[in-house]
Order: sequence, then C-alpha cells, then structure tokens
Amino acid sequence: MDALYAREEFRIGVQAFNRFNFNEAILLFENALRYRPGEALILEWLGRAYYRSGFEEAAIAIWQASAAAYGYSSRMGMLLSSKIETLRIRRSLLPVADDAVRYVESGRFVGRSGDLVLYRQPSAVLPREDGTTWVVAYGSNELLRIDVNGIIRDRKRGPLYGFDRPYDLARGPDGKLFLSEFRGGRVSVLSAEGDWQYYIGSKGIGPGQFMGPQNLAVDDEGYLYVVDFGNRRVSKFDPSGTFIASFGKNSANAEVLKFPTGIAVADGIVYVADKYSRSIHTFDRNGAYLGVFISEGLVGPESLRLLSDGRLLVTDTNRFLLVDPDTAIVRELGVIGNISAVRVTGSDIDRNGSILAADFKNGEVSILTRIEDKAAGLFVKIDRIVADEFPLVKAEILVQDRLRRPVVGLDQRNFLLTEYGSPVGGLNFLGASNLSTLSDAAIFIERSAESAARRDDLAAAVRDIGASGMRLVSLVSAGERPTKENLAASGGVSPARALEEAARGSASAYSPRWRFDLGLRLAATDLLAGEKSGPWFLSEPGSTPQTPRAGLGRWLLKTTASLSLPPTLRITESCFTPFLSAAKLLPNWPTFARKPAARLCSFTVTKELPVSWQAMFPCRPVIIILVSLLRFLRITAGPTFPSKPKSTSWKDPAATKQATLPRWNNLAYEEPGLFRATRLWWRRVWLNGLVRQLKLSNTLLYHGNQLSDNPCDF
Repeated sequence: MDALYAREEFRIGVQAFNRFNFNEAILLFENALRYRPGEALILEWLGRAYYRSGFEEAAIAIWQASAAAYGYSSRMGMLLSSKIETLRIRRSLLPVADDAVRYVESGRFVGRSGDLVLYRQPSAVLPREDGTTWVVAYGSNELLRIDVNGIIRDRKRGPLYGFDRPYDLARGPDGKLFLSEFRGGRVSVLSAEGDWQYYIGSKGIGPGQFMGPQNLAVDDEGYLYVVDFGNRRVSKFDPSGTFIASFGKNSANAEVLKFPTGIAVADGIVYVADKYSRSIHTFDRNGAYLGVFISEGLVGPESLRLLSDGRLLVTDTNRFLLVDPDTAIVRELGVIGNISAVRVTGSDIDRNGSILAADFKNGEVSILTRIEDKAAGLFVKIDRIVADEFPLVKAEILVQDRLRRPVVGLDQRNFLLTEYGSPVGGLNFLGASNLSTLSDAAIFIERSAESAARRDDLAAAVRDIGASGMRLVSLVSAGERPTKENLAASGGVSPARALEEAARGSASAYSPRWRFDLGLRLAATDLLAGEKSGPWFLSEPGSTPQTPRAGLGRWLLKTTASLSLPPTLRITESCFTPFLSAAKLLPNWPTFARKPAARLCSFTVTKELPVSWQAMFPCRPVIIILVSLLRFLRITAGPTFPSKPKSTSWKDPAATKQATLPRWNNLAYEEPGLFRATRLWWRRVWLNGLVRQLKLSNTLLYHGNQLSDNPCDF
C-alpha cells in the first residue's frame, strides 16, 4: 500500500510541478517520501521543485542524496553529479571572463553540394536576432538568409537588374540594411527583410560617388560610412542617404588610406583598416584624422565589426582578432586553414556566440565555436509539460550552453523525440518564444511613505505602460503586506481609469516598512505561465525597503541585467542606466524606448521621456522591468503518446522521451520523469532565492547586506 500511496502522491506532484505550483509539488513529493523514504526518483523531483522555488542549497543537498541512492557510478548518478557541478558553475554572480576563450572550427555553410552551386564567393555575413544570418554572395550577385542548420531560407537579388557584385552589409538603428555594390559603384538600401528600396550614390570620383565601395558601418545615430576603395577614402551619409563629406587624409592633407578595407564606428571614433599598411587608423565623426590605432601585429586586415560589448572583431586574412578600443590590446580568438589557402573577407559573431566567417577564396561560410562549448556540449531541458488535452501533449524545451546562454534558431529538424527507444510520431513544431511578439507584464509599485506624494505620477506612468500593448496580468502594491490590486473595471469606469486608480492606491497602502522581496515574489507568481514577461517596479528615490537579511539583504546593492527585451539594465559608474530596446519587439512601444535613457543618478534625462516620468527619475531607478529571456521551443506530439504506462518501476518511469539535436550531436544522456529529455536545466534569476519564477536567463543580480549613506551609491 505504501508504494501505491507514494506513486499517487508523486504523480500529482509532477502535475503540480508542470503547472508551476512548486510549493504544492514540494509538499506532495515530501509526502511521497514518507511512504518510500530514500527513493531516488522522488528525491530528484523534490530537488527540482526546491530549485525552481529558489532554494538552491536545499536542491543541491537533495540531488546529492538522490545521486547516492541511484549510485554515483550509475548513469543517473553521473547525470545528477554533472547537474550539481554545472549549477555551481552557473551560480557565479560575476560575468564569466572570456579573456581566455578560444574558437575552433566546428562546421561550415557550404557553397556547393555536389554539382549544385548554392552560392559563390561569400564576402560578408550579418547575423539576425532569430538565429539566421545574412550572407552576401559576391560571385552569385545575391543576398542569402541561412539558418543555423545551413538551410537557405531566402534569396534576395535586388531590383529588376539585380545587384552588381555586392560586397558588404550593415544594419542601421531602425533595422534597415545597407548593401555595397562593388562593381555597381553604389549602395543599395534594403528593408529589414532584405527587400530593395533605393540607391545611395553612383559610380564616379566626385562627392558622394564611389569607385568600388566595399565595407560599411552605421553609427548609433544612423549615419552611414562607406569605404570607397577606388578613391581611397571614406564617405559619410546622413540617415536619409544625403552625402555629407569624404575623408581619408591627415592634417597635412596627405593620404592616409592606401588600401582601405574594414570600418567600424564606436563611441564617436571611426576605425578604418588599411590592408596595404597593415594597420588601423582612427578619425572622428567629422573626418579629422586622429592617428594610428594599431600599427603592428596585423597581416592583412579585411573587415572590422563592432560587437555588443564595445570591442572590435578584426578579420585578418585567416585570423580573428578581438581588439579593445580603450587599450588597443589585441587578442587572437581563432584561426582557420592556412594563410595561402584561405581568404576571409568578413566575419561576425552570431546570436549563439559562434564566429561566422565568409571564406571568399573557398566559397563557403566557416563556423567557429568556443572550444569549451564544443567540449561541454549543449544542454536541453524539457521545461514544462502540458497534458491538459491528452493524448495531445505539449512540451516547452530549452536549449542552452553550459553558461546558460540560450541557443536560438532551432526548428523541428533539430529534435528527435523517442519513447522506449522508438521515435515519437505526430510531432508539430509550434515555434520559438524568441520569435513571439506577445508579452505579459506585472506592475510592481513601491508603496513607501516617500512614494505617497507621487501618486499622480505613478498613475501617469502606469497609464503609459498600459498603452504600450503588453498584457498586464497584475499590479502589486508593495506595502508592508504586499497585495494585488483589482484591475477590473466596474460601475461605468473605463479600464484605463481603473488602472490609474489601482496605481494610485489607497493612503493606507503606503508604509515606511514596505516589502520589496514579498512584493516582487507576488508579482512573479502570475507570470509563470505567461509569454515574455516580467515585473515592472515603480520606486521613489531615496526610500529603503524593509527586507529581511535572508532575502535581499537590506536592499539591492548592485544589479546587472543583460537582457535583450525592453528594457535592459546595466551598471554604469555605480548607477543604473536603462538601455531601452523595446521598439523591435513592440511596434506600439512609447517612442522614448527607442534610445538609451540618461544615467539615473543624473538630474538630466532624455527628451523622449514623458514629463510624468522625468519627475521620478532623479536618483534611484523608478522603473525596473525584468523581462523574460525565455528561449524555449514548443513541440507537440499527437495520439501516438501512450495512454497507459508501460512500466510501474520507479526507476523506469512510465512516459519517457529523449530529445537530441542532429547538428549538435553531443547530447547523449537522459532525465527521468514524466517527460524524459537530454538535460541540463535552465538557470533562472533569483534575488537570493526569491524570484526564480521570473524566467530570466543570462541575468545577474547582486544583493548586499549594507546600505550606503549615499542613496545614489549602489
């Protein structure tokens, strides 16, 4: 009887776990253990529930007990030991230094398949957010979009007469693409999807004309810089395509550029590579010559790419170099082939962290991967199972590398689900979350005594948030006892008015003992099953939450968030700076979200911020939006799923599945449970174990136990 009771408690616990009811799951698994003490499978699921609830130490201890019950030398014991080791690596609060990272060749997008020519002479690559990559094919006069599996998804050949030897591709702040045409002596302006719109410039030697335009760069204000190879100069155009100026000479009016190739713009400085002098020169945005940036160590620089961290990726014949603009330190990332057999004319780093290199000489795109990723492999986790419509079963699958960086661009061809060693039929790929335009949000409002005077401003801010197009699932008042406000409109009150009144809150809701930790946890609860979601935190400058030491210390000492959805937060000189990048995700997002806001410890803010928001921005961050980086793939399987268990063994669970990736073939182990898959898991952000439910990936948050006397000093 004990076995039957334990099985029933375990079954209900797994269902609660997949409904995100982790507290309920913990109780059910512990009840199951009362009937079957020390059962390895129950212990493992109990560890999962504790981990997802934010209790990492407890989860690790339970998993260690489970590994011991399985046997450390068994397959499941080794799996759990590996999981514990990886979790400890991922728990670091500091970004992992990449100074020692090395890239090795791991694959290629071939330009020929037997006698079939797919494309010729690739000269440049430009990754996209969805994991695909634009490849400029110089030899076949086209622009191709290739996915992570090397499948050509789209071809663009330009207007009626086509492209004329396209060479490089650059993206503007608004998503527009600029394509240089070497023989055509012009630059084509394309839509974000590669559709031709109009030309910039023409062939010639006059102002705004080109003789062999090659590499391109666009600065953060949308100005276009074109390397005019034949005229040995750089031409600058405004965002509308109007010619502004050309430069390439020093103060003595002597030509500096002999064989200009790559170009990049960072922090107002224009970097131009010269293949003849084997150096990189610098100019200001007006074309004034600043001097030689790098004069030694280069063999034949071909292209420059500005990376997201502000460093430069330099393509040097067959080498890939990482250059720090602040220190001019050059570090070699990797090499492909030998210098006589390879000529790489352009490279970039894609969304999955791999270097894509256009090998002009061999007519293919090489892929270089971090050596540790190639050794450690990828981690696949079934994050959630939805069996409400059984026998139709839905699974949310997360794919990451060992440092919890999500892998994007995958599709159904990358997954093989098996049960008892046999493939599962009836699979249907429903899509990837990073391509979804749906977003859910919970608004979290500080109800401190200082915030009481800002009730009207809070209402105005919430009104702006409500107009952004996101679905608001809840509004939490973080007072002494955080509560969820009623957002339902009644008595003839409009929904917008009801939202404003909820944002103002009652006078009794404000307290000097407001609780940040409990409020944030409450705000996260409604977001568990949502789309790209996160809490919005509205705060009053200078207020201090009453937060227990076991939660957030006495306040967030430092916070670093590395998110790609609206908006992102980073530490800048000990103060928060929001980098608002929501425009690409939500077309209706407020216009102020299209540019970075000013430092929050400054009294100046960007003009785009509404007046009602400016009043609340003097020192502390008023709004913190923690938005999900959930990178899961939804896959469903039809009636081929068994309706009854084929086994009642605790160590051989009933319904098991295995997911593998054909291209990344290093996924070789399994997890037990309702839905078996190669693992590992998904690191979720917690404020010292409070809000793992937020579904935040690649986010690091710091907490401290002391407050600085300076309210702006985090």
